[in-house]
Amino acid sequence: MHANPPFEAAYLIYPGGEGKEEGDFKHKTDEYNDVENLEGLDSIPAPEFFPKAGDAKSKKTVVIIDDMALQNLPTNERKNLDRLFGTVSTHRNVSVLTTAQDWFSLPPVIRRMSNVWFVWKHRDTNSMAMIGQKVGEDLDQLFKTIAPGPYDSICIDMTAGSPLPLRLNVFERICTFESEKPPSLCKRRRA
Repeated sequence: MHANPPFEAAYLIYPGGEGKEEGDFKHKTDEYNDVENLEGLDSIPAPEFFPKAGDAKSKKTVVIIDDMALQNLPTNERKNLDRLFGTVSTHRNVSVLTTAQDWFSLPPVIRRMSNVWFVWKHRDTNSMAMIGQKVGEDLDQLFKTIAPGPYDSICIDMTAGSPLPLRLNVFERICTFESEKPPSLCKRRRA
């Protein structure tokens, strides 16, 4: 919703929910009603589904993969998933968003090639510590000091040159300075 410029095409790959009629995508979930021009897909499309960047048919596109059991994909879809993250996302003007209840259920290709993570605290402290090691942050410390609320999230943006590499609830910058332990929310500068 905050993309600038906005996405011109949006696809949701969503396995859950029962449609009122077979193939009736709009009745499967209400979570994405605010996404304009959203089309539903039942499977991970082949790279050719998306026009190459610079092609006259190319559009700024977002693909949302919502809580699928990706480790159980058939071979052809697994190959398409690898290409979606490895080539399509960088050469075909496509951003890919993936939701998962368990970070470790995501295939390694997603964990290795994703550069922005949104993490919510959960009870499995060993998993939280391992995720923190993988993304280079002490998540336990961040959730204790910065994000103690039940719905707080930590955004870790590993994009090169990101102006907001660490954020609370998407938009509020978290400052981490060697001299400042524990981390804190950055103070806003007055104009």
